[in-house]
Amino acid sequence: MGEVMALRLLRAGHSLQVWNRTAAKAEPLLAAAAEAGIHVTVATEPAEVLAACPVVFLMLADGGATDAVLQRGTPGFGAVRERLLVNCATVSPDYSHGLEQALRSAGARFVEAPVSGSRKPAEAGTLIAMLAGEPDAVAQVAPLFAPLARQAIDCGPVPNGTLTKLATNILLVNSVAALAEMMHFADAHGLDRRKVAEVVSNGQLGSDNVRIRSAKLAERDFSPHSAIRNVLDSLGRTGAAAAERDCRLPLTERTLDLLRETVRLGHAEEDMIAMAHALHALPTADSQGK
Repeated sequence: MGEVMALRLLRAGHSLQVWNRTAAKAEPLLAAAAEAGIHVTVATEPAEVLAACPVVFLMLADGGATDAVLQRGTPGFGAVRERLLVNCATVSPDYSHGLEQALRSAGARFVEAPVSGSRKPAEAGTLIAMLAGEPDAVAQVAPLFAPLARQAIDCGPVPNGTLTKLATNILLVNSVAALAEMMHFADAHGLDRRKVAEVVSNGQLGSDNVRIRSAKLAERDFSPHSAIRNVLDSLGRTGAAAAERDCRLPLTERTLDLLRETVRLGHAEEDMIAMAHALHALPTADSQGK
């Protein structure tokens, strides 16, 4: 996601300073920059990006990775001073709130900006960004999302952006579980999966997500757009945030069970539609002696 978002910013005319733990991942950016005649510098360490860039986007796996990159809790964290940091990863609300407080104490500003969408929407610039932070910081960051997102929605103070993302995960992931269950039913009755995918893609519930993932299910194509392990981690944060407010989510709890079973079956790196494996592995009525 970070690579694709950086490419979108570059092609919109922004000069970039970039860093990744795996330096080779910057090669597509360098090639695109050379073609477009736009300057891209590949940093050897995160501190170089902080030194060069007034606005710094973060797209890292989790809070632990973010803390390590920013050297939070060490003198190196002082490099964030006078910078505006934009975190596009989905983390826990408590973590995001704590990061904001730490950055403020260090003389920096912060906007959380989790995005809805996987790699394909990122490539097309049709993500939905959920911005949260101080109004002046959000106003400064919002125009930078024009190449990245169909909409950048101001959700209010931190951690409302993260909480909004966790709320939308309920619909997204449960709907993919429903698609997998739909195909499970189709297989049980010997239906043509492609025709089922065509009907649902062109019906009243048709959306980019439905079209892409129903077609992948029809072809049994489990190559990842959003890997099961990441989806489980993200939806698990939704479950934890719900539990804090004694908010029961029965559909989501069942979907979390399916995700865990899919991981147990060895499909953690496949797309979230790999929940189909867990559905196919469910015991039948005959195997249960019914």
